[in-house]
Amino acid sequence: MSDQPGNNAAHENNRNANMASVAHHSGVVVYFSSAFVTLVGFFSTGAFTVGLTILATDSGRKLIAGTTHLWIAIYFWSAP
Repeated sequence: MSDQPGNNAAHENNRNANMASVAHHSGVVVYFSSAFVTLVGFFSTGAFTVGLTILATDSGRKLIAGTTHLWIAIYFWSAP
């Protein structure tokens, strides 16, 4: 049964589709992990203290909220 050309082609197509799906998911994982590493590096350079100082003021909190919404919007607009 498995020696029929039609079955082999179907299996091959299915396998290729699975590989493409795995490649897409690993791409998404790489995107998030690189973003996470960038954030960790950013905060560990002392920018975290500056961020806390900005958060201590009311206008600073409004600025942070505005830029956070902007970055979220940019991410969803450019997401793969």
